[in-house]
Amino acid sequence: MQRNWPMLAGLSQARLRPACRLAIACALSLFASGCGKAPQFVADEDCFTAVDALWTAITAQQKPWLEDSARELERLRDQGQLSPEAWEALAGPIAQAREGRWESAARELRDLIKAQRKPAQP
Repeated sequence: MQRNWPMLAGLSQARLRPACRLAIACALSLFASGCGKAPQFVADEDCFTAVDALWTAITAQQKPWLEDSARELERLRDQGQLSPEAWEALAGPIAQAREGRWESAARELRDLIKAQRKPAQP
């Protein structure tokens, strides 16, 4: 039995499957990361600088810069400066940009950056 969904007309199953997988992965990621609360990285200056470099790489659509930024973020994660949750959130835009989906990577990273809260001042 085939369903008739007008909004999906013209899309092949081959194109729908990855989209469905991505939607499920995003939903599971949101659930696992606290139901939509963005992980914070703004309190660490090195992390903030690395995310800023990632933003520049993605908006300039520069793969070499993207790879440099990804390596720096991985280093910060490995040193414990960047939380695993923050790394996971940043891995999404990195993967999208690596696939050439620069605009969606920029939107996702922008939303993550906007969700940052300034640390309390002593």
